[in-house]
Amino acid sequence: MEKGVCIISIDYEHAWGVSDKRNTPENLTRIRNEASITERLITLFEKYSIPATWAVVAKLLEERVDTDSAWSDTNGFIKRIQKSSAGHEIGSHSYAHILYDTVDDSGATVDIGSAKLLHEKHGLPFNSFIF
Repeated sequence: MEKGVCIISIDYEHAWGVSDKRNTPENLTRIRNEASITERLITLFEKYSIPATWAVVAKLLEERVDTDSAWSDTNGFIKRIQKSSAGHEIGSHSYAHILYDTVDDSGATVDIGSAKLLHEKHGLPFNSFIF
């Protein structure tokens, strides 16, 4: 191999990534501010043609009555990532970011199945699963 290889995997989860903990107002503000970081990452990856794997929590794809950016993809980054010239991969980071060691097999099966259905509904691949 003449070139080095670096794998970039980003958990795109917002508040779902810490939904098992009590979210303080400060923590939710930090999560909402992640949009500017995501914007910069997408721009940099496109500028330098660097593909990354984005591990998406499928709950972000659900239409919600509230439009709180801590709990949903209000900025439309998932579609942007999908259409990016960098050639990103969109993988699954589960449906609701549950802790699989706290549920039985049927709970895990429902979570993964729900994620797969939302990926299909939004035309997203379901080839990679990132715990």
